[in-house]
Amino acid sequence: MQRLEKTISLVVLLGLISCLTISYSLKISQSIAPYASAETDTLALAREKITQSKIININTASRYQLTRLPGIGPKFAERIIEYRDAHGSFSSCEEIKCVKGIGEKKYKTISMVITVTD
Repeated sequence: MQRLEKTISLVVLLGLISCLTISYSLKISQSIAPYASAETDTLALAREKITQSKIININTASRYQLTRLPGIGPKFAERIIEYRDAHGSFSSCEEIKCVKGIGEKKYKTISMVITVTD
């Protein structure tokens, strides 16, 4: 009989642990849900930042001006300037993808707020 009681106790304990795990998982998923919305997507944040800034000419922009671009910090700004100094003015906005670390995704984020002409 004692073995049966231990088995029942173990089954009840496992059931409680399962319920607590499911409950905790649901609580976490509900707290994360607002952050997973489209509004906090990188492109949405970039669009919001775009509305607060003006178009930046990547051929003449200072380091500070480049850091105002979404996703461009001081290191990327420095790389852009180094590339510009080494290769001359950018002939197109897409040429910025030649800068180390700026790929298609980052380009997509900044393409709406950069230009190479005045």
